[in-house]
Amino acid sequence: MLDMKILFRGLGGAGQRHIRKFKTILGNNAKYFVKNGAWQAYLIKEDFSSSKDTNAIDFYKLENFDKTLMPQEDFYSIIATRTSDLVKEINEINDFSKKILVEKPGFNSKEELDYLKRFNEKVYIGLQRRFNPLTVIYEDLLKNSNEEINSISINVKSNCKLWHPYQSSKDFYALNNDMGGGVLKTECHELISTLIFFNKLELVNLKKDKKFYDSNVFTDILFEASLDNAKLNVNLSISNNETERFIVVKTHSFIYEIDYISNSIKIFDRHNNQCLRKLEYEEIDLFTLQALSFLAGDYKNSLLELFDSLNLFSKLLGDL
Repeated sequence: MLDMKILFRGLGGAGQRHIRKFKTILGNNAKYFVKNGAWQAYLIKEDFSSSKDTNAIDFYKLENFDKTLMPQEDFYSIIATRTSDLVKEINEINDFSKKILVEKPGFNSKEELDYLKRFNEKVYIGLQRRFNPLTVIYEDLLKNSNEEINSISINVKSNCKLWHPYQSSKDFYALNNDMGGGVLKTECHELISTLIFFNKLELVNLKKDKKFYDSNVFTDILFEASLDNAKLNVNLSISNNETERFIVVKTHSFIYEIDYISNSIKIFDRHNNQCLRKLEYEEIDLFTLQALSFLAGDYKNSLLELFDSLNLFSKLLGDL
């Protein structure tokens, strides 16, 4: 990994977290650049507190990217701008990039996803939760279950206003339509993981709501859909004071409860509701695992792997 060049675009909370992870992995074996925007980036710390008097570019010792001086396809590039700008940013740095890691979902519409396909050998989607052992087990269950999957329920709840205390609602991408916000794009990890293993998605019913008076996005979505022969129920909220993140999978004989808050999986006998097994896991650094996978050029989270899943997801975006 000697003499690698890492290019960062977008220095908000997510972008600065990427900087810390890549610098921890590569240290002095890489040079670090930034493609700066109009906004003067200030320091956002690991605990999401901020120091607005500290220039982030200076703090992280990033060199300014000058495309007139740079050879082509020389950078591993990480884009963490607001969702509405992702495809534009990919376009601008594509010629200078070997690989591009872009924040999920990577696009703002089906038209943008179709356009992205031309870059599918370069682009990776930032779905770090797929490196969680619980998600690895969940995906293996969907792929290799001895019994047909009857139903899947995905429940994700939190209050997004607590995520970034350094930002007001008007500046927070998740709460602004023109920045590509909304609950479906913001909380899409488990849904995209699910869609990888199915060919058809048909929406049965959909309820959506805007719970914050100072936001123009849908903060809450509840929908039912059919996935091939399985039923899918999804309940997503970024306006809720309760915090939940779990998946329930039902087959003919078993119920699997996957809880990301307690980091556990429970397996029940569906006929007598007896808990047969409980598996618990320690928390791990998902962003470091994602960075290592990206640098290694793994297939996981590449657009090549995810395109069909993202295509189904884009149809849901169209229904909103």
